[in-house]
Amino acid sequence: LVELVILTIGLFWAVRILHRWLAAQLREWVDFDPMVRDWLTNASEMVLYVLAAICILSFLGINVTTLAVFTGALGVALGIGLQKVASN
Repeated sequence: LVELVILTIGLFWAVRILHRWLAAQLREWVDFDPMVRDWLTNASEMVLYVLAAICILSFLGINVTTLAVFTGALGVALGIGLQKVASN
């Protein structure tokens, strides 16, 4: 349990550090619209937290390959949902 707590705290700390670094890097991109930069920053933060959660689940012994079907269905649903947004 102590190892799990240390791993969780360490991963979330690393995610925050990586997110701050990535946000600073994205702010330097002057060619992008500020809304796009904000969206990329928020999306990268979500991806980092998901990766941290997968690492924690793997540490707990939960088979993360079973999540592949769910994430595939979620990806298809997002693709269909964002189709009109991308076309505009």
